[in-house]
Amino acid sequence: MAYLTTQAVVLHTADYRENDRMLTLLSPSLGRVEALCRGCKRPQSPLLAASEWFALGEYVLYTGKGHMTVTSCNLT
Repeated sequence: MAYLTTQAVVLHTADYRENDRMLTLLSPSLGRVEALCRGCKRPQSPLLAASEWFALGEYVLYTGKGHMTVTSCNLT
């Protein structure tokens, strides 16, 4: 259970439940990564822009229980 910070671009998105998305990120240090972005489809979500196609930014990923979760993103 650790936090990873990496530069990444969103290659693919898939809707997951009502307000979540599964993102496919491409990172120079981690390669291709599947990450869950919780609550990103809500209108006031700070992760709304970070979960769109070809969004480039510095993603903070939480690893735990077999999958990664996006906790924050700073778009560049």
